[in-house]
Amino acid sequence: LVTGHGFDSTVRAFAAGYLPARAPRGVLFEIWYELGALGAVGLACLAWWAFRAAGRAPQAIAPFLLAALACALTIAIAGLSVAQLWWVTLLSVVGISFAIVLRGHHRDQRIRVREVATRRPAL
Repeated sequence: LVTGHGFDSTVRAFAAGYLPARAPRGVLFEIWYELGALGAVGLACLAWWAFRAAGRAPQAIAPFLLAALACALTIAIAGLSVAQLWWVTLLSVVGISFAIVLRGHHRDQRIRVREVATRRPAL
């Protein structure tokens, strides 16, 4: 319970029949089963630290970092059945978004237009 059963023990336990077929197969169960309570607490601390660091990022990039962390955590909790397809898509979208935001020029005011003297054409 405290230290877990070791890496890759979930797959071997399912193959050997030690775990029932209806046992959960999500990442949270695998973390607890393989790494125990220490690994689960370590993962929670790592997630907390990552969210705090993303919140301290510059204002232009912080929403993207927080959204990426929330999506990654949601996909991890959802299980392995959706992780393979969505993980690659998520990383691609996040990479493109970060590049656009970091290289973009953000303005908080509109560009002022010079006043142009209007001439009325002579009739």
